[in-house]
Amino acid sequence: MKIFSDNRLPFWLLTINAIVWLILLPLYQDGMFMDGVQYAAVARNLAKGIGSFWFPVFSDNYVAGLNSFHEHPPLVYYLQSFFFKIFGFNNIYPERIYGLAILISTSYYIILIWNKVFAENISVAKHWWLPILLWVAMPIVFWAYVNNVHEITVSLFTTAAVYYFVCATEKKYVYFNLYFLLGVSAIVFAFLSKGFPALFPLVFFAIHFLVYREKTNFSKAFVSTIAVIILLIVAAIIVLANSEARASMHIWFFDRMVHRIANNPVAGNHFYILEGLFTEQLTSLLLCILLFFTYKLLKIQNRFNTKHFYFFIWLAFSGSLPLMLTLVQRNFYFVPSLPLFAIAWAIPVANGIEIFSEKLYRNTKVRSAINLILIIAFSAGILTTFYKAGNIKREKEMLQDVYTLSNKINNTTVCVPAEIMWNNWQFRCYMMRYNDVAFSVSDTCLYYVDYKNAVLNQNYKMAQPDNLIMFQLLEKI
Repeated sequence: MKIFSDNRLPFWLLTINAIVWLILLPLYQDGMFMDGVQYAAVARNLAKGIGSFWFPVFSDNYVAGLNSFHEHPPLVYYLQSFFFKIFGFNNIYPERIYGLAILISTSYYIILIWNKVFAENISVAKHWWLPILLWVAMPIVFWAYVNNVHEITVSLFTTAAVYYFVCATEKKYVYFNLYFLLGVSAIVFAFLSKGFPALFPLVFFAIHFLVYREKTNFSKAFVSTIAVIILLIVAAIIVLANSEARASMHIWFFDRMVHRIANNPVAGNHFYILEGLFTEQLTSLLLCILLFFTYKLLKIQNRFNTKHFYFFIWLAFSGSLPLMLTLVQRNFYFVPSLPLFAIAWAIPVANGIEIFSEKLYRNTKVRSAINLILIIAFSAGILTTFYKAGNIKREKEMLQDVYTLSNKINNTTVCVPAEIMWNNWQFRCYMMRYNDVAFSVSDTCLYYVDYKNAVLNQNYKMAQPDNLIMFQLLEKI
């Protein structure tokens, strides 16, 4: 077949292998970062009719003193709720299939951006796999997709916004075309997924002017940016005209976001994010450096468009450096900027790939051997993913207890000590996500859950059978 003689095949296979082994394999095993389990529980409730778009619910017992869940704007829960409606409520897969769908969609937009930017350079454009590989090779990227954090959805919308704005710049009237409106819409959706960090595509036209002055001018960039801002304000007015939306966003902004920034710092200093940006991209940077040395060794000429590089690197930094403004910083917060970083890092090494792949593939036996190894690796990855699907990869003892408890208690409220209620959110989220079980710190419930070997509550007796590992189940006397 013709595809087996294509010199890009090993690189396609390498990229697909990276996705399978780094993302698919752990994605379809049980055990997840606490925030991701919590978000899945909220989406599941919404799919079951518990809560509403603007007032989603985690459990009957409040989170942060609230009866509804407002850690972030609500769009992600709403989108993910459809996956629960389609794939069911009593298995681990809806949020995981959602993550895969977001991964595929974001990859698609990365490819669209790459092909659009290099539309006049076919030899580079056809190596769209390169930014995908550099992107998924970043540890925080595959961690984010495996753990259902909001940033993966934001990545989809911000990457889409960049693509649509790139298309808009090719039109005579940048701000009077469908692509421009789609770009603004994508920013609105990104904001409704995470909030203010998702607004960074606002600077697109300013950076575009600074880099590509021969293609545009200050007035066009200025008017385009103002047009984006005006449309976003109009969208905000339309949304906030709804009383429920206004109340919901007020709670999110003042009671949760402002409160968290003021009272719950995570980083020790404002420059914490810089270290994360470097360490999380180190694998991709090393791959680029390895290619550079390979080009030198093989005497491959590797010219690249520096303006394209500057444009995407500045745009990427605009999506990550503003996180330094507060001390609420975690590495996965800058995940939406990483598709743009991946494109930026791919640009300096993309031109030499074509020559390198031709040299690599001159020997038919070498070509066949490389393809065979990569196909075997892909097949092994898929088989391993199916074999391990549903297995527990983290918090094994806790999840085994969650499964055991599901045989006894479901769709109810159980009493727990304050230590579990407020300090074991992982267990609390798993119980809500899988068993529809809310926690209460009273002692009025039919059942009481405590840590193994803790002193028994005098109002309860040990329930049978007692085959739990970390916890013990008690029932009312």
